[in-house]
Amino acid sequence: MIPLFLSLLTSLIDHLSQVRPNAIALVDAFNYTDHFLGSALGRYDGNVYPKLYEEAWKDPLNESVVPDGYHEYIRPMLKQQLRNSRL
Repeated sequence: MIPLFLSLLTSLIDHLSQVRPNAIALVDAFNYTDHFLGSALGRYDGNVYPKLYEEAWKDPLNESVVPDGYHEYIRPMLKQQLRNSRL
């Protein structure tokens, strides 16, 4: 079973290395829009990072500057670590 698996894995890696140079063109051939995919990456206009930043702010976790629970749970742990550090 293992020799068969290794043979299949080797064959897959060989085929992927042949497909890789054309991967973007192959995906683009499906003609799905970034909006349809819900993707901030692979943007046609190339503005990936501004779009990622914009999308991150839309996430409910980022509705407030300091997330709920920070002062109750995280801040005490950070203070404890500073007290215990050897700096």
